[in-house]
Amino acid sequence: MFEITVTLAHGEKVKEYTLPLDINEVSNDLGIDFDLVDPEPISLLVDYENIPRCLIARPFFGWDDLNHIAEVVDNLPDWITPDIFEELLEHTTLSDIEQNAEYWEFYEGLESMGDFAREVVFDSVDIDTLLEPYIDWESMGEDVALEGNFIVLNEGIVLAI
Repeated sequence: MFEITVTLAHGEKVKEYTLPLDINEVSNDLGIDFDLVDPEPISLLVDYENIPRCLIARPFFGWDDLNHIAEVVDNLPDWITPDIFEELLEHTTLSDIEQNAEYWEFYEGLESMGDFAREVVFDSVDIDTLLEPYIDWESMGEDVALEGNFIVLNEGIVLAI
């Protein structure tokens, strides 16, 4: 779990908040009467931390969306860092992460499906070190990838069960 912060500004008033946002607090701090005007968050957003840009850049991004992202992040498994969260969103949706991340397995430090195949084989079978150079781990990894839902990230591999 990690925190999401946003900096909002209205006129001369600027304030940083940690999500989830209390809209009444924002109204009081920035002097906005949300009964009279309901500005889109993007029009007040000056800076943000740990929100993937792809989530903010979508149309109809509202206050509830900001708080929903915070709720999703609050329930993520510990292995999902801000960088991994952003990279996962390049491969899947926020809804998919929200509903399934608790069932996913993360294999940190693996750079390819070949590395994954090698790790799985060595965890389950004793391979003679003399035979290892003759095993085509990359081909084996490609075959393994056909059988499951894998996401290769910069920091490791996610097995989405």
